[in-house]
Parts: sequence; structure tokens; C-alpha cells
Amino acid sequence: ASLKEGQFVETGGYYTKGDAGQAKYLIVAAQAADGYGDHTLANGTVAVLQVDGEVNVLQFGATGLASTTTDKPAIQASIDYIEGQFQTGVEGSGAGQIYLPKGNYRVKNLRVSDRVTIKGDGRGTVLLPELTSGSGDFVVIFDCPDPDAILADFNGGMGLQSLMIRGDLSSRFYNADARQLTNGVKLTNLFHGYFRDVSIECFRGFGMFITDNVRETDFYSLFIGGCGDDGVTSGLSPKDALHITSTGSAEDSVNNLNFYSHANITQYYRALYINDQAATKNEVRRIRFKNSIFHPDLDGTVPPPNSSLIELGSCQDVTFDDCVITAFGRDTTNHYGIKIDGNGNGQAVYVKIVGGYIGGFNPANTGTGGSGLFIGDASQVSVIGGTRITDNKYNTIVRDGTTSNFGIVTIDSSTRIADLSSELYGGIVTVNSPVSFNIEQNSRPIRVVSGVDTIDVKDSSIRCINGTSYTVTLPDVSLLWIGKKISITKANSSNTITVATNGLEQIDFASTKALATTNRGFEVEWDGAQWSTINSLTI
Repeated sequence: ASLKEGQFVETGGYYTKGDAGQAKYLIVAAQAADGYGDHTLANGTVAVLQVDGEVNVLQFGATGLASTTTDKPAIQASIDYIEGQFQTGVEGSGAGQIYLPKGNYRVKNLRVSDRVTIKGDGRGTVLLPELTSGSGDFVVIFDCPDPDAILADFNGGMGLQSLMIRGDLSSRFYNADARQLTNGVKLTNLFHGYFRDVSIECFRGFGMFITDNVRETDFYSLFIGGCGDDGVTSGLSPKDALHITSTGSAEDSVNNLNFYSHANITQYYRALYINDQAATKNEVRRIRFKNSIFHPDLDGTVPPPNSSLIELGSCQDVTFDDCVITAFGRDTTNHYGIKIDGNGNGQAVYVKIVGGYIGGFNPANTGTGGSGLFIGDASQVSVIGGTRITDNKYNTIVRDGTTSNFGIVTIDSSTRIADLSSELYGGIVTVNSPVSFNIEQNSRPIRVVSGVDTIDVKDSSIRCINGTSYTVTLPDVSLLWIGKKISITKANSSNTITVATNGLEQIDFASTKALATTNRGFEVEWDGAQWSTINSLTI
């Protein structure tokens, strides 16, 4: 009752003296009060929080004690307070920052709608999901109703800095049973975002989900570990550690995203997935990863079969610049380092790999698959700048899903793709010589034939057996690339093998070539006009 309008008062804490929630207040006449920053007093006046600089969430009643109760109302009130302090869409009106001291804060669907940055105190500041969070919830959501207005403010944007977002505190992030069946961070309707020194761990849902109208956003030292799920145990749709997509129809809906010193570690499903789900040209484009690393977790668990550490569907201008993509030699399943595939939806995929290393996908050849780089339907890929693709069962696979959509690969003279187990299924390969890349050597185990047969474009070595004479036809040249080589040998003495062309082209200026001598053969090469014998073989 002794406090009068116009007075300034200072408290020693929020709940109790010394709890770090101390603040300065101005006493004003009765008005609306949110009960977090502003408080109605016993005499009807209102104590209005006075902020000089950043806002400390403890001044709004957050505790950071990770109890069964939530800190969301207090933290949301601090965000709303800052968003009300500047005029949206007015150049130079500023942006704000809220500060979370060290502590464990439980929240659900915490929403940032305008130019606010949430800043912590390093890994000691942890945002946790509320105990009631489910598969459709996120810890933090960035969603600006008018993202174009942010473009008028050149003093700051929206983002996260120096904190951890974690699904569980009691175990390492590869403990699937302990991870929360919820999601980390969602970005939508966000321009000029800024994320730095952020760790996202232990979610069976998405680690970070980026979709629709996210542009001009930078990520520095972003770590995503132990996130994602293959959907087998949960019974839900699979989730990726980092998922970038667009579902609308606007051109350039998701573009100009830059990830610097990014680490993405997962064992449960894909570490990275990029795809325009609406299959609308140019929706997802200009995404760059610089000095980033992608790998499965080191606990010994192998990723699920037929999955990819990185999978790129319909997207354009995606660059991996000096990145490391590896399975550390543990992978023994049909698993890929980078799988690039237009999915047959008519949208081309344009990817550039500049320097770095792709390796460790089943180098011991102990299982059914393992490829460093898979290039599929409607994909155009440049591998340049000294990239090393090695130590895989198949270092590079180029395969087209239809005869009209070829995988197209350009490789520059500084690229080093090992001469082991590279496999091509009918793509178009341009090699800018000299390149340490042999697209034929050990491309596939020798295929044995015992009767009339047509050689497939993926074959590189044919062994003919059986005592009868028969014809082996070379592959359709419309599916080939210049430089394609095939070895054909004969293991029986009592027959003659006739090697025939598939159309009007010739082999050594004839339509057929005979192979009659036991344990002998030849290697032919397609030069774009005809097949020519380049080697005589002995087995």
C-alpha cells in the first residue's frame, strides 16, 4: 500500500531473495498485467518490469529446475514482451534478445514470431520438452506471420545462440528407449535467421525441421546428434535428424540456407534429407554445407538397410564444400553416403560436391551393399575441387530410373575417386582429364552366361561357359557413355561364342566378332560410333 504511482522499486529476487530473478519495476496506475513481467499489487497499482538491455527469463518467473512443471509461460511471456517493444516492419526498429542462464527449462511449442534471439549460457543452458509433449510437438517453433517485414530491419533477426535442446537428460543420445518421441526445432516463415553454437540431441522425432518460406538464414556450429527414427519401433512415419522441405507452390520457398562447421550425427535414420514434396520447380534451392561432417553414431549400431546418411530428392544448387561424409567402415548393409535421386517426379536435382571425403561405407565388402555416392534419376552432379571418394564397396554408382532421365556426372581433374568398385548403370559421365577415376575397373563381379544373352549396361565382365555355341549381344548403345568397356571371355573348348552388336553399330568394323579359343577373350570399348577391341585377354 505504500508504493505510489511513478515510483521505481528494485527487488532482491523473483520468488525469493537471491534467486537471480531480481529486477527493477515502475509503479503505474491499474492496467492489464500478464503476471510474469508485470504484476498487479495489493493496492491495485501495477508493477511494470523495466528492462535495460537483454531480458533475463528469470525476471519473468522461469526457474530452470527441470521439474515436472513447465517454464513455457514465463519464457513465452519474455518473448512476447520483446516482440512488443519494437514496431514490426519499420527499418531500424531493432531486434531483441532473451537470456536463459544455466539451467534446465521444460517447454513445449515455444513460439518466436518476430525478431527475437534466444541466447543461453553454453551447454549449461538446456531446453527440454514438457513431459506431455508428443510426436506432433516441438520444443521451439520459429514462425513469423509477416516474414517480409523482417527484411526492413537490418539490425538483427530471429534465432538461437549458445544453448542445448535435448530430448532427455538421463542418457547418451544413442539410447533409443530414453529419447523423447517428440521434435526439436521447427523453422517456417523465417527470413534472416541466425543460429550459432546450438546442440540438438536425443529426439526420436526431427532434430530440426525446415519448411516453407525460410530464406537467407545462417547456421554456425550447429550440432544435431541422435535424432530421427526409422519408424519401425515407434510405428510412426520416419523422421530425419535435419529435414528440409517445401510443401507449397511458391518459387524459392526455401532458399539461401548456409551451414558452417555443421555436425550431423545419427544412427536411426537419415542425417539429412532435402526434398521439394510439392515437386514444384525451384522451391528448394541454394543450400550450402561448409566444413560439415555427417556420420552415424559411434556406439556400433549400423543404420537400417536401404537407407542413406544423406538423401536429396527434388532440389537445386545444393553444395557440400569440404565436408566429411563417412560410416567409419562399419556399414555392411545396402546403405549410401549420399543418395541423389529426382524420384521420377520430373524435377532435376543439381548438386555440387567440392573437396572433402566420402568413404567408409562397407569397404571390406562383407555385406550386400555400401556406396559412397549414389546418383539416380534426373540428377546432375559435379564432383570437383579435390574430392576424395574412396574406401567403399561401391565408390560411385550412377543409375537412371528411366531411359529419359539420366544421371549426369561431371568430374574435374583434381577429383580422386578410387579405382575400386565403381559401378555405372547407364548414366552420362563427363570426365575432364586427367582424373584419378576408372569407371570400369571392378565395377561388378564377373557375370557368367551359359546361353543366348544380352549384356546389360551395368555389366563389365562376361564369362561364357557351356559346350554349345550361342550368341552374346552387346548392350543398347543409346544407354551408354563414351569410354564404356566390356570384357568377354570363353571357358569351354568345344563351342564358339558369337559377340554381336545390338543395332547398326559395328564391332571392329563388322556386325559380329567370333570367340573360339578356350580361356581367351577380348575387351571392347565404345567410342560413340562403334565398338573397338582394345585388349586381348587370357584367363
